[in-house]
Amino acid sequence: MSAAEMWIIALFALLVLLPFVPGALQQAINADDGSLAVDGAYVREPRFLGRSMRALARAAFDTVAPDGRIPFLGRRGEFARVVESFEVGAGAGVDDAVLARRSFRARSDASVSDVYARGRVVLGEGASARTLAADDGAELGAHARVERWLDVEGACTTGAFCVLGRSASASGVLLVGEGSSFERLFGRPVVAGGALIDLSGDDGVPEPPTALRERLSVETLTIGANETIANDIVANGDVVVGHGASVRGSITSYGSVRVLGFANVSGNVIAERDVTLERGARVLGHCFAGRDAVLWNAAAVGTPGAAKTVRGGAGVTLAAGARVHGWVIAEHGGQVVP
Repeated sequence: MSAAEMWIIALFALLVLLPFVPGALQQAINADDGSLAVDGAYVREPRFLGRSMRALARAAFDTVAPDGRIPFLGRRGEFARVVESFEVGAGAGVDDAVLARRSFRARSDASVSDVYARGRVVLGEGASARTLAADDGAELGAHARVERWLDVEGACTTGAFCVLGRSASASGVLLVGEGSSFERLFGRPVVAGGALIDLSGDDGVPEPPTALRERLSVETLTIGANETIANDIVANGDVVVGHGASVRGSITSYGSVRVLGFANVSGNVIAERDVTLERGARVLGHCFAGRDAVLWNAAAVGTPGAAKTVRGGAGVTLAAGARVHGWVIAEHGGQVVP
C-alpha cells in the first residue's frame, strides 16, 4: 500500500470519527449530569406587549410636540401621530398609529392601526384596530375587532361578537361579551358574558399543603354528591366529581374530568382529554385539558391575587358568568357562549 493510499484511509477514518469527538469529551468531562434547574416561582408576563408599547409612547411624548408625526416601530413607511386626544369618525380610517396623551375614540365601523392612550379608549360598534393599549380602561362595542393584541390598565369591557386577536389582557376585570372569540385572555378576573357579577366573598379557601396529601390511584372514579375526598386523585380513565362534592387535592386523569354543579376542587385539574366545569363548580388551582376546556355558567377557576391558568389544547369555551382569575389559553381558539 502506497503512502498516498494510507493517507487517504487515515483521512477517511478521521472524518468518520470526528462527529463523535464532542460527545466523547462531554462524557469524559461529565459536567452537566445534574438535574435541570426549574424556577418554580416563574410567572409568564401576560402584559409584556402593552408595557413595551407604553415605553415607546413615553419616549415619543417626551421628544415630540403635539400633533407631531414620527417613524414608528422601525418599520418602513409606518408612522405615529402624537396627539392630545383623538377621534376617528364613523366609517373613517387612519393608517398611522395614534399615541394620545389623553383619550382615544373610534366611532362605529372606523379602522385604525396601533393605538395607545393615557386615558380611556373606546372602539365603537364594528370598529377595528391592529393593537390597542389604554391606561384608564377600555370599551369595545359589539362586533369590534382587535387583530393582534390589547392591553388595558383597569377594566376592559367588550360587546357581543368581538374578535380579540392573539392576546387580550387587563389589570382589572376583563369582561368578554357573548359570542366573542379569543386565543389568550388575562384578567383579574376574566369574566364571560355581558354583565358583571358579584365577586364579593370570592376569596375561596387555601389549598391544602401537598405534603399532607396521599395519592388515590384508580382506573375511573365517580365521587358521589356532597362527598369529600381528602386526597390527590390519579386516574387512568375518567373522573366525575359529583354535585356539591369536595376534593381537597388535585386531580390528574388520562381520560376526561367533569366537575358537576357547585362541587369544589382545591388543587389542580389536569386531563389528557376534556375538562368540564358545570354550573357553579370551583377549582382553586390550574385547569389543563389536552383537548377542550369548558366552563359553564358561574364556574370559576383561581382566587383573587393568585393568578391561575385555564388551558385547552384544542379550545376553550366560557359560558356567561364563568370567571378565571388569571390566564385563559385556547390553543386553537376560544369562544364565549350564553
